[in-house]
Amino acid sequence: MGEILLKNKNYYLKSIVDEPEEIKKAKMMKVRNIDIKEMESLYGDNYQILFNQSIDSSDLLWAFYIDNKIELVFGLAFRDKFNIPWMVSTDKVQKMFPYLFTRYSKKILEIFKEYGKPLFNVVMVDNEIAIRWLKWLGFKFAPVHKIFEKNGIKFISFKYELDKK
Repeated sequence: MGEILLKNKNYYLKSIVDEPEEIKKAKMMKVRNIDIKEMESLYGDNYQILFNQSIDSSDLLWAFYIDNKIELVFGLAFRDKFNIPWMVSTDKVQKMFPYLFTRYSKKILEIFKEYGKPLFNVVMVDNEIAIRWLKWLGFKFAPVHKIFEKNGIKFISFKYELDKK
């Protein structure tokens, strides 16, 4: 059974990287429309393919459960010069966003930082909740003039540099 990082009466955060049945459930969750739009704009018409590939290629994989149902999945893919964090959720998490997942995000960031590389990815400019969350965590965004467009949708890169010791 995967490590349970945080637990409360109705929700918990659990590592599912080595749990095929939980991974199968994660792949079947009802993804927010904005997450679907983001994935399809970047990688083609079928978000499910990218979502499944993201899950399968992650070196770390966690699920956030509410009432024993997966409502959010996030992972970290290791690369040579940086690591790629990603997150996909349901509408239920979006509605409860300020109260639940945000409280535990700093702990997740600490886990990601343990792997010693900067974090880098892109986000759709219209994904305001994700951008607000990333800024709150301390991620830095590319300058506005670096916004790029793919399939008519605007994206911006974000990164988290590790403290120099």
